[in-house]
Amino acid sequence: MKSTIYSFLTLFLILACTKKETPKFQIIGDFNGDKISESLFENKIKNETYEIKSSNSLIHNFEIPTSTNNLLLLENIGDLNQNGKDEVAIIYNLPDFSNLNSVHILEYKNEKWTRTLKFSFLELDLYSSDFNINNYIYLNPKNKVCIKKYIGGEHLDLEIPYP
Repeated sequence: MKSTIYSFLTLFLILACTKKETPKFQIIGDFNGDKISESLFENKIKNETYEIKSSNSLIHNFEIPTSTNNLLLLENIGDLNQNGKDEVAIIYNLPDFSNLNSVHILEYKNEKWTRTLKFSFLELDLYSSDFNINNYIYLNPKNKVCIKKYIGGEHLDLEIPYP
C-alpha cells in the first residue's frame, strides 16, 4: 500500500513538473502570403522569456523583449497594406505604472518579423467589455489606414501613411 502511494506521488510530481504551459494568446491567419492559414502563439522558452511561434516551420519565431512582462495582446488585424499577408498587432505588458502603452504592428517579410507601425494606446481601453483592436487601427472606405488616437480627452481618427 505504501509503495502504491509513493508511486502515485512520484507520478504526480513528474506530471506537475513537466506540465506544458497553455498559450495565453493564439491567432490564425495567412502571415506569409502563401494562401494557407497558420497559427501564431505565445510560447515560453525559459523562465521569463517568451516568443511568438508559428505552426508553420517556414515562419521564424519572434522573441518578445525581456524588458516586458510578456503580452497584453496578440491579434490578427487583417491585411492592412493589401499585399496578401495579414499583419499582427502586439501590445507588450510593460513593467511600469503608466496607463499609456504602445501598439506595435508587425508584418512578416523577407523571412523575418518587421515592425511597420507603432502608436500610443491607453491601456485602460484594453479592459473595456467592447474592446476590439480593429476599432483602433483599420482601413477606411478610401482604403487608407486609420488609427484612433486619444488626444486631450477625446478619441480622434487619424489617417496615416502606411508602408
